Amino acid sequence: MQNRGRPGVPSLQNRPTTRRRALATENFHARFPVVSFFRRNIQKNGRIARGVIGALCLIAGIVLVDYVLWLGLIFVVAGLFAIGEALSGWCLARACGIKTKM
Repeated sequence: MQNRGRPGVPSLQNRPTTRRRALATENFHARFPVVSFFRRNIQKNGRIARGVIGALCLIAGIVLVDYVLWLGLIFVVAGLFAIGEALSGWCLARACGIKTKM
């Protein structure tokens, strides 16, 4: 059947139904488990907590860089990682199966 709509836009008749779309999504996650590993897994309270922890680690790292370079860099990297977790809504510990309170 020829597409009689706008060029480059698929017709609605060829779109999968909701059930087929759900099965396709389920199969996609089964074939690519990395995608489900990086999905959002923390709520608002956990995101706020990680953001605060990240900011504190970042500030401590900036202060420590003047005294002990390697320790300061570790804190800076940890702080940036925690801020990234807060912004994305993803927690590494939860993704690995560790239960956290928030």
